[in-house]
Amino acid sequence: MTTRRPLNATQQADASRLKALWEVFRVERGWNQARLAEACGWSNQSAASQYLNGRIPLNLEAVMKFSTVLGAQPAQISPSLAALLPAGQANLIQEPAQPAYAARATAHDADLVVLPWFTVRVSAADGAPTLVPRAGDMAVVSSRAWGKREGYAPGSLFAMGATGDAMAPTIPDGSTLTVLQLHDASIRNGAVYVFVRGGEVHLRRLYRQMDGGLLARSDHRDVYSDHVIAANDTDFSVVGRVIAVTFRL
Repeated sequence: MTTRRPLNATQQADASRLKALWEVFRVERGWNQARLAEACGWSNQSAASQYLNGRIPLNLEAVMKFSTVLGAQPAQISPSLAALLPAGQANLIQEPAQPAYAARATAHDADLVVLPWFTVRVSAADGAPTLVPRAGDMAVVSSRAWGKREGYAPGSLFAMGATGDAMAPTIPDGSTLTVLQLHDASIRNGAVYVFVRGGEVHLRRLYRQMDGGLLARSDHRDVYSDHVIAANDTDFSVVGRVIAVTFRL
């Protein structure tokens, strides 16, 4: 079994500087380590993680890769390794790597709109839902032409993450939802809605009942039973209708 030699003080300082630059970039861009590793040309996130956490010392090749992706000067990561670069490269300011959606937005700016990413929170006082901007998540881009064709105003759409398996397999856990925010009580039978009931956020299909109430139904019916929501239920509030779903295969 091979024992790794611990990093010396200079190498530890390099790792700390790299980690600090990455944390800022991660929050601003919504990237994870897997995406960072891919941008650096590594097959998995293990190498990126080991460099970031100071498990292995940086080398000049790794410094240049991180420098290019993070948009930092090599000396901002490792002054000692940057000093080994030929004149003119040590202080070269790199442009940070752009996510794919940013490149598309630049090329087709007139047609694309970036949707805000929200988390639904429930008021402890009255149980009312509130949309809270969530920092650090990847933006979702929508076509203005598509929205106009479907009758959706850009300002009425937002993105959010799906958690749980109540709507699986249609909407797997971790999916990204594009949601049409609703300002009235109109319900399309069988459509998927985000709503708040009993102080919790739910994702279900809704069906209007003859008495004016609603039936909430999961696509995972072997596990989740139907729920009837009375027409006069004051603990129920619709946030929006899901109009698009994105998930990884």
